[in-house]
Amino acid sequence: MAHPTLSDMEKKKVCSLMDCEKLSREACAHAAQNDRLPVQTVVQVLFYQQQRLRDTMGGDGLIAVEPSTTITTAHHHHQQAIIHELSWLIKENQDMKFEL
Repeated sequence: MAHPTLSDMEKKKVCSLMDCEKLSREACAHAAQNDRLPVQTVVQVLFYQQQRLRDTMGGDGLIAVEPSTTITTAHHHHQQAIIHELSWLIKENQDMKFEL
């Protein structure tokens, strides 16, 4: 366990210094599953990750594609992965709200 001597208040203070918008996708996924982080930090991480995914998908949750554009198989799989991750984050966000 990293820094086992930190109190909950100290953890909150340290985590408040973290810029969740700059976390990588991997760091966000790790933070979302880390039960040692304060709930407020986890919710903030999930919020920014969800916002980032929405921005990637065109802002409204729909993938912005020109009608004449041919979607390659690799691109389609990438979109499916993003949609899957977004669904997971939405569910995780709802679960966190329920816990609060």
